[in-house]
Amino acid sequence: TSDKYAAMLLPLVESCIPEDMLRIWLRNPSVSTAEESYSQKLTQLLKFLRLEVEGEQRILLTKSGFKSDDIFRNKTEQRHRNGE
Repeated sequence: TSDKYAAMLLPLVESCIPEDMLRIWLRNPSVSTAEESYSQKLTQLLKFLRLEVEGEQRILLTKSGFKSDDIFRNKTEQRHRNGE
C-alpha cells in the first residue's frame, strides 16, 4: 500500500522541485534504477533534498559567521579609535 502512495507522491514531489535542482537529482548517480520500487525512489529523492537543504544551511551559516566576525572586529576597532 505504501508503494501505491509513493507512485502518486513521487511525480508530485518532483513537479514541485525547481528545475535546476531537478536536473541535479536526475544526474545524480544514486538516482534509482527502474527495478526499484516507487517507495525506494521517493525515499532516495527525499534524502537527496534533505542533504541539499542541509548543505545550503551550512553555507549560509558559514557566510553569516564571517559577517558577524567582521561586525565584531569593526566595533572593536571603533572603540580603540575612540579611546574606549
